[in-house]
Amino acid sequence: MSTATATAPSEPPPWHAGYPPPQCKTPASITPTQLLQALKDGRKKPGVDFLLVDLRRNDFEMFCMRCSSKGRGTRAAGWFDDLIRDRNGTEVLQSLVLEGGITGWVDGGAEFVEWMVEYDEGFWPKPKEERRKA
Repeated sequence: MSTATATAPSEPPPWHAGYPPPQCKTPASITPTQLLQALKDGRKKPGVDFLLVDLRRNDFEMFCMRCSSKGRGTRAAGWFDDLIRDRNGTEVLQSLVLEGGITGWVDGGAEFVEWMVEYDEGFWPKPKEERRKA
């Protein structure tokens, strides 16, 4: 008598498994407040002096924020930091992670989200300041 064992389908590997891990495991960071100040003071121009890259996929559509500065953002910043160092560009370029990720930015409240293109509060949990009031 043979006994067949049912095997559960295995999870596909994460998207980043096909790439080598970044050498830079802990890229430098910037706080939401520091970034907001850079946007407000006008001394640094987005797209000229710095580039802010949104690494969310469709996370915001599912109301499940999985992207944070500890996952996709840290990995991508590490890879970019590796490239900068490989090309000896550390004097002119810097790769930074937004502390708290995009959720940390939204948690900053109205003065932060007004800088987001196509921000739809229906896809986001209430900012931390509003959750405290409730």
